[in-house]
Amino acid sequence: MTSVRIAIIGRPNVGKSTLFNQLTRQRALIDNQPGVTRDRRCGTFATENGVIELIDTAGFLDESTDDLQNLMNEQTELAIQVASAIWMVVDSEQGPTELDRVLWNKISQLDVPVLLLVNKADRLTHQEESAEFYQLGSEYQLVSGKTRAGITALTSWAESLLTPTEDETEKEEQQLDHICVLGRPNAGKSTLCNALLKDNRVIVSDHAGTTRDAIEIPFKLGEKELILVDTAGVRRKSRVKIKLEQQMIWQALGTLKYSAVTIIVVDSTVGLTDQDLRLMQHTWQSGSGMLICLNKWDLLDQEARDTLFQFTKNFTKQWDTPIIKTSFSKGKGLALVRTNISKVIDSFNTRPSTAFLTKILNTAVKANPAPLSPRKTRVQLRFAHPIGYSPLRIKITGKQLDNLPGTYKKYIQNAYKSSLKLFGTTVFITYDNDSNPYQKK
Repeated sequence: MTSVRIAIIGRPNVGKSTLFNQLTRQRALIDNQPGVTRDRRCGTFATENGVIELIDTAGFLDESTDDLQNLMNEQTELAIQVASAIWMVVDSEQGPTELDRVLWNKISQLDVPVLLLVNKADRLTHQEESAEFYQLGSEYQLVSGKTRAGITALTSWAESLLTPTEDETEKEEQQLDHICVLGRPNAGKSTLCNALLKDNRVIVSDHAGTTRDAIEIPFKLGEKELILVDTAGVRRKSRVKIKLEQQMIWQALGTLKYSAVTIIVVDSTVGLTDQDLRLMQHTWQSGSGMLICLNKWDLLDQEARDTLFQFTKNFTKQWDTPIIKTSFSKGKGLALVRTNISKVIDSFNTRPSTAFLTKILNTAVKANPAPLSPRKTRVQLRFAHPIGYSPLRIKITGKQLDNLPGTYKKYIQNAYKSSLKLFGTTVFITYDNDSNPYQKK
């Protein structure tokens, strides 16, 4: 099928993100205050004949004097440029405003299909609908992001834009690896994303907290097709008192569940804070691959550099994660970031066989036999097999494994990390005693 990309545009707080969430089953941030969405946010939904891509945009305000709003408007303009169709959302309760008319006149002149969506239609009578919104466009659709009214009609309209190609072949849907960028507010996360994408794809501003949603953006690294995720800055819970910011932080930390690589961006001018250390611990315990970027490195003197690097190295030595000195605004360290992302992904997706895992186990036990149990018999580690991938999870079976000390378990884990050449990622190991055939069930 030919690809269809629909941009959802409109004034702030008319319900664009709610409709986006209903169709894509994603969780863009929603709040009663205007201006919650700031960047372009992409998602997809499937129809019987193909997949539709949606772009959720920031609320558009004409001739704003606010620099941040102008950046948001610019992102909306870019979304319109790349879209093959446009949905313009208006609020049924407020009626068509002057800005709605300006925006509709603008997109009506474009050479792409456009559709007017009258949202919150559950609060609108048929007479009001006919009288007010017919002035804007002869083709419009009543919808309700809250009750899902009109959603079926929207999917049918989008599906009608799909046209089959002559030599179309069905392709199995590929699960792409996600690269998530985490860090405190204003550490340089969005600057890194734009540098990796080689495009001003997300808004960069000196105002802390500019990014609110977790923004997912497809990008290519060498031959690898990936998804880059820019997240909101994470602050300490004690400093978070606004409900919207709590949602932003939960969403940012939620990206760890599906992240192949998490890049922790540290503001070197502030130093390594408790919050940075907690983010590193959360990331490693989640199983995501990890690399650390000490950003704004060029702004430190030599003594501060030595102190920061040594402290970071000492704290992370248990994890063997790469530490990169960067200055994203000047493009320094980006080549190393790209190289390390590729290496960590390869390590994260390693898929060793049962035979190879058991061979590594036997070699490790032969070099350093397991200790004696309280019964003065040797603890036996017999077989190892994978029980999960990405990250790798191994189950080791044997006898009296309950008596294995933590130090020996750490030794076995290090043996696997070394033999499998794991880089910037970990392996989870569980131990299970062989069943006793003579034990009564």
